[in-house]
Amino acid sequence: MRPFHSRQYRAWVVGLVIAACTPGIAPSSAPTTAPPTPVFVSGRSIPNTWAGLGLTGRLLVAQVNSGVWQLDLATGEISDAFVPGDPSQEWVQAAAAAPDGRQAVIAYAPPPRNGEVQFGYTELWLIALDGSLAPRPFIRRQDPRESYFTPSWTPDGKAVLYAHLTRTESASGEVAYGYQIERKAVDDGSTAVIVADAYWPGLSPQGDRLAYVAFSFADATDSGLFVTATAGGQPLRLPAADTFPAVDAPLFVDAGSALLFSAPTQVGRFPTRPLPDLGLNLGLDLDPRPVQAHTVPSDWWRVELDRPEQALQLTQIGQTGLFGSASPDGQWIAFGSDAGIYVMRTDGTQLTQLAPLGGSGSVDWIP
Repeated sequence: MRPFHSRQYRAWVVGLVIAACTPGIAPSSAPTTAPPTPVFVSGRSIPNTWAGLGLTGRLLVAQVNSGVWQLDLATGEISDAFVPGDPSQEWVQAAAAAPDGRQAVIAYAPPPRNGEVQFGYTELWLIALDGSLAPRPFIRRQDPRESYFTPSWTPDGKAVLYAHLTRTESASGEVAYGYQIERKAVDDGSTAVIVADAYWPGLSPQGDRLAYVAFSFADATDSGLFVTATAGGQPLRLPAADTFPAVDAPLFVDAGSALLFSAPTQVGRFPTRPLPDLGLNLGLDLDPRPVQAHTVPSDWWRVELDRPEQALQLTQIGQTGLFGSASPDGQWIAFGSDAGIYVMRTDGTQLTQLAPLGGSGSVDWIP
């Protein structure tokens, strides 16, 4: 996302060449390898080793290799919300519970047609959290290589925000990609672009502000971490994030006074390297694969919005796939990673692992 150091750059170019033959996926989506056997099964439970923390509510966990399931924080009991019929062909990138706690929106890659390969381009579907209703489409892909991901609900439950990877092809065959943050109303289905050239939307608890990562396809780098009013206005850039090669997963905490984000532990800008025009040279339609914090060992960082130039490192875990959610009382955050499900205070203290876990996905805290 930000300018790459040489190792990241080489890996990114190799990914582009591979993508020419096997189209890739949007950032934050499912991997292009078949997931392993699901780890958790409905009706099981995890030993409640965290009872002393006094946590309440449920965690809604989306896992590419296990569908969507819930963890009761009081009992450790696990219950299914969505079980893919074939986990090797149906992948879930993220799940967000509606404010009423009855349904959720999931970023879901349906089974491909016979003879086709699952590449993990996701759509948005609605599911009932108690599993009583069959999943139903909310937003379907019109282009096979576009993707909808990282969904979240507005606090009033009337709309869903999400990131959209767009793909357009001109009459001459020239292909262009873009990212934008959009909103779709639940009642009338109307859609609107909220921020162009951006992804990783994060809403404030009140729904009045939006954090996002700006992205430029022109030079394949992100353009910074921003906070803006959802009603419009001049965005606030957070200079504290500019020192990182990649940032993602912004999360408002402490009534919206601070922002957490995931970023690599190594701080410092890296020299810019222009990307070779592989598509032009090889005559191929290459899918974009920017390097991001989600794919490199990272930690949680915190920035106070009244001091946007300073970032404080909260953890020293060096894990990939960090994705967090604040507790209803605002005192804790839960997050998933490639190594497990964790909780910690919003200042990084009392870091506790709830369960070991493998595979990418998301965590959402339900009252």
